[in-house]
Amino acid sequence: MRTAEALREARSALAKAGLGDAALEAEVLVMHAAGHSREAMYASLKEPVAAPTKERLNSFIERRLQREPLAYITGHREFFGLDFSIDRRVLVPRQETETLVELTLDIAKGAYGNGCAIADVGTGSGAIAVSLAKHLPKATIYATDISPDALDVAQANCERHEVSAQVRLLQGDLLMPLTSPVDIVVANLPYIAHSDAERLQPEIRLFEPSLALYAHDDGLSVVVRLLKQVAALAQRPKWVLVELGEGQAQKATEAARRILTGATVASYRDLGGMERGLIIGLGST
Repeated sequence: MRTAEALREARSALAKAGLGDAALEAEVLVMHAAGHSREAMYASLKEPVAAPTKERLNSFIERRLQREPLAYITGHREFFGLDFSIDRRVLVPRQETETLVELTLDIAKGAYGNGCAIADVGTGSGAIAVSLAKHLPKATIYATDISPDALDVAQANCERHEVSAQVRLLQGDLLMPLTSPVDIVVANLPYIAHSDAERLQPEIRLFEPSLALYAHDDGLSVVVRLLKQVAALAQRPKWVLVELGEGQAQKATEAARRILTGATVASYRDLGGMERGLIIGLGST
């Protein structure tokens, strides 16, 4: 079997399973199995596929047909122009979360000239924290997570992108591990209601860590708990940015105004136009 045939077979198998990006995913799996770049793969289309490569490819295709996320199979995911190591201990970073990073960067650069302290709460793979650190070299980033396993992945990504000295990883519940005040809190927390689990794609429901997905009270319980912790701080941040799920912005806004009296609360939309989260300004409150 030559590479071209292996690529066609992979594409066909994924398409028959109803996977929408079958062509692209087939390329990724063939590249990963062979250890090739995209250019090298296409340069080898007429070359035979080695037996170990074909075995790896068959294994990868079978895992994908079981709906395991592509990022878990390859061990990588691009986010905000950076390549992150990803496995089943953490959520797969989503493109829509890049909007949260963009907004945080705008505030940090506009209000602080890069030199600020930011808490990335529920850091997971560290994608947000590392992305912020790479674009804000004068900022200190505190990345918290309740999961020690997630922090292991985040540590590997900090080392991978050479920001370990700038990103301080802290294990614990939300803001509880912080020992110093911060200027900005940014959080992509669990926001899926348990009752919505069966509606999720199999890639999410069957493979991604439930601790990072689900929350009580229509999915807002963890976000509300974060807001209460912010309210209890002796020195509050000036900004809190949180990502939300579809249809949650109104209830989250009401909760933020109730818990953080005097705060300005505005929703923001992601690149797809969905109301994706809140920007909360605390000013001197």
